[in-house]
Amino acid sequence: HAKGGRKPKLSLEDLLMATLQYVREYRTYEQIAADFGIHESNLIRRSRWVEVTLVQSGVTISRTPLSSEDTVM
Repeated sequence: HAKGGRKPKLSLEDLLMATLQYVREYRTYEQIAADFGIHESNLIRRSRWVEVTLVQSGVTISRTPLSSEDTVM
């Protein structure tokens, strides 16, 4: 951890996975944070960093359109 302080609860790999779950699977930050055992606000802040970093690196992140089979009622 470059800035010092506490070690992050999520590894960089887990943070990337959590961010991709939010972007591609339409899961809520609340659900994902619970799965990874971290606070929702921490996940939101760190996921935004991942998204910005990926975009600056030329990676395109787009949401997958929902189909009628994906809709839960």
